[in-house]
Amino acid sequence: MSLTRKEVLAHIEQAYALLNAKKFAELNPLITIIQDNLNVLGYTYPSDNARYYRFFMLYIGAFGQVNMEVMRSYVEALEEVGQVLASDYEYICSYYKACPELVYEKALQAYPYNETLHIHYALKLQVEKRYTEAIAILKYVLECYPATTEARFLLWEIQSAQLEDQVKSTEEADCYQLLELASATHNLDIL
Repeated sequence: MSLTRKEVLAHIEQAYALLNAKKFAELNPLITIIQDNLNVLGYTYPSDNARYYRFFMLYIGAFGQVNMEVMRSYVEALEEVGQVLASDYEYICSYYKACPELVYEKALQAYPYNETLHIHYALKLQVEKRYTEAIAILKYVLECYPATTEARFLLWEIQSAQLEDQVKSTEEADCYQLLELASATHNLDIL
């Protein structure tokens, strides 16, 4: 059964509604219909393809098994059709433990003033124990957006983790850096 472009777009809108309503059983047959008729969208209207790519990224993210390679391919497809938005990058970067560094680089180059992307990147750096870089990013966010409470709490958390790592380390630590971290985190024991 072949559908028209308008019917496929209507199915995509219906799929969005079902996904938002968390009616996954009704969603699966609809996805099959959309995928079987995806070729009718063509490339004349890039925004139509972008709707499908965005929907499919959200659909993949709705389940526990996030396939980062597939999500990344959809972001790249959005880039190719010139329809990628900051929210697309924010979504894929929110999976900061799995999201590759290259995606962050592209996202931050395209949207250098997006505080959410910076915070996700700082979270990734925290997981990788790259505290100094994470602290620099969060200080940048706070310089641009001083009222960002989430960045303040995350900065304190990362500074505390770095301080704890340095205190427990057998290597010699820079006393000035320890003092700065202890002062920033209000750690009286270290001070």
